[in-house]
Amino acid sequence: MAPAVFTSDYWKKYFSNKKKPTVKNTSDIDLLHINRGRQPFDEGLSINEDSFFYRHNIHVPRIVYLIIVACGSFIITGGIEFAIAYGMYKKTETSVRLWRLPDTLSGDAAVTNFVQAIVTYWVESILVQGDLRSGLVKPIYFGWWPENFLLREVLRAKPRYHFKFIVFRWMEWLVFVGLRGLVWSVPLWFLFWPATVGILCAPGRHEGNDYYFNNYPAPQVFKLIFGGGEGFVLTPWIAFLHMYMYGHYLHVAKNQKSLPKTSDLEQQRGTSSSQPSENDANITALPKPEPKMYENSDLTPARTPVTPAPLEKPVNLAPEVVEPTNAAASPLQLNAPKLTDVDDSALAYDPTKVQDGEDRFVHNDVPLENAENPSRFVHSDAPIDMTHTTTVISEAQNLPSTLLPQDGNAVHHDTDAPSLSNVRKSVDSPRVPPSFSDDAVSSFSLVTAPSINNVGGSTAPSVNNQEREYDYDDTSSRSSTLTERPVVH
Repeated sequence: MAPAVFTSDYWKKYFSNKKKPTVKNTSDIDLLHINRGRQPFDEGLSINEDSFFYRHNIHVPRIVYLIIVACGSFIITGGIEFAIAYGMYKKTETSVRLWRLPDTLSGDAAVTNFVQAIVTYWVESILVQGDLRSGLVKPIYFGWWPENFLLREVLRAKPRYHFKFIVFRWMEWLVFVGLRGLVWSVPLWFLFWPATVGILCAPGRHEGNDYYFNNYPAPQVFKLIFGGGEGFVLTPWIAFLHMYMYGHYLHVAKNQKSLPKTSDLEQQRGTSSSQPSENDANITALPKPEPKMYENSDLTPARTPVTPAPLEKPVNLAPEVVEPTNAAASPLQLNAPKLTDVDDSALAYDPTKVQDGEDRFVHNDVPLENAENPSRFVHSDAPIDMTHTTTVISEAQNLPSTLLPQDGNAVHHDTDAPSLSNVRKSVDSPRVPPSFSDDAVSSFSLVTAPSINNVGGSTAPSVNNQEREYDYDDTSSRSSTLTERPVVH
């Protein structure tokens, strides 16, 4: 089985930022450390805020880390450069010279400077970011970030990927990191190359305008020292840059919640007197909203409570009441006929004798149980616990749905009941007391149900404060109560 380094999953965590913790994705990084059971970035190393190391972000573990990185790079880079020089100069036929081609040490040092800077940036970018994610070293934050666009791009830790395919993303990353390594190779060249050329003039054999060296071991030792020296300086510098970039991104991520979340300029008007935010002096803090706007303000006129003017005449919202001629009648009595002149005990409903224009109340001795159509009576299996019920009946429609049988209200209406028009025509005027005029009666149509609180053997209910008896058989009285509901026109 191939080692893990040759698998694509091993390299995806370095070259792909998809579903992986990155420098800017601090939440995923913290979650990763929590899952591993370790403190991220080793925050517990320095807890004394007054110490020199804490105030200047200089921790001994960081210094030790940079020294280890520098020494390791010196050994590795120096060994690689020694091997390259051995293969280049050991078996050459001509002497190695300082300036002239083909075997020139000055040209070799210049090329080594640029190539080594690019390769070192590639390798250290992977290793240092891995150490920062694992918590091996803590990032550094100095509270300053460059405003120059070029410097901000050079200090960018991750590229802006434009492709999804992993191979293209590798290429983007290589170009991105290589350009930054090339940028840092320029100051490195001014630091190392002139001094190196001046030092090489001392051991060389001067002939004419050039200096000559043996094929071995002078060129190999020169490359070892030159490459190792550059690695000793450049590698910890690259590690420090990544620690600095990581610290800045982490600081921004921690303070994102305290920044204003709105960019509406209309809400920032009149905020010149407000203090700037502690995290960013360029962002103007929004004014704090008052708990109650315009309350107790001198600019706002006092609100005068509006009192409605008293009415000249009281408005009577009650239905129209027709006063009977009898002075002893109750003033609250509605325009319903008073059946006082008729023997109530002899009243029974005989549908066979009801015709158009005839009286529906007849005097006969037919018991209620022999009535063929008792649909004009309200059948209730239980006492109706109501004191007064008034329902308006319309001529154009049947009884409303509220009067149909409901749960807990045993009021039943038979669908075979006579039509309202026939019933209205069947009411005979002689049955109505002379105190009610035709105009007054026809203008108000009500159905009034009396209050029924007891069933069977109890006192008969009253209609319009008068006693009323009904014809019913013994069987129906034991099981239910039949109440006539007169229709008034």
